[in-house]
Amino acid sequence: MALMPRGQPRSVPDPYSDDYKTMLKKEAEDKMLRDAYSAAVATTLEPGFGYGLSTSPKQEDIRNISDGIEEFQNSKPIGHASALGSFIPFYGPARNSLADLQEKDYMGATLNGGLVVLDATGVAEIADLAGHGLLGTVGRQAWKYRRRSLGNSGFAAKGQDVHHAFIPQRSKWVPAPIMHHVLNLKPMASRAEHNLVHGKAVLGQRYNLAQRTFAGMPDWTKPFAASYAGRLLDQTSRFAQSHWPWAPPPQTDLRNRNLDGQ
Repeated sequence: MALMPRGQPRSVPDPYSDDYKTMLKKEAEDKMLRDAYSAAVATTLEPGFGYGLSTSPKQEDIRNISDGIEEFQNSKPIGHASALGSFIPFYGPARNSLADLQEKDYMGATLNGGLVVLDATGVAEIADLAGHGLLGTVGRQAWKYRRRSLGNSGFAAKGQDVHHAFIPQRSKWVPAPIMHHVLNLKPMASRAEHNLVHGKAVLGQRYNLAQRTFAGMPDWTKPFAASYAGRLLDQTSRFAQSHWPWAPPPQTDLRNRNLDGQ
């Protein structure tokens, strides 16, 4: 005889009562986490979020989101993106976030959702450059003319140091339209910082490799760098969890178990 549906009276002893109680406890914990996640989503979607305004999502909104998530979790699994697919902007972390949510991995869903935001931030940085007309090809090839045009466009102030991030300015074999392109340039906060990025000592201080790399990276690259570092960490963790010898076995759904253990 099958287990009675949840909430229905039972007329026979249940030999799996301890397991069943554990399952009910797990379901209660899942509901608590789902409601907390739903409240965070509702707060994020509330008008004024991120602008210092008061936010108080309605309990009805939280309940509707929670019910929608529960329905999604009970639907056909969509599965995670492949290892390569995970590195596709937007698609990879978005699919992994939904798959994590479906598997009730709320932390994973949140982290992968954050990677989507980082992708969007990087694209927004590039779009801002395009909006200021800075993504076009370089006209006159000499750096002094290019530097003057960057000042006129507002990319860098007059006299402000500008660092060549990926292709050094001394690389004369690289065509100027590529070497002096705005995607290869990073305005520096000061001449001292520029010297530090190039490995020089300033007042006894010297940047290490990580500091030099980060300080010299154009702003548009930083969200993408963080996003892809997160992807690599996520894939490494997922691989380790599935290949460790002590990985937990899949859980059995007790509601589909018969009293004879079949």
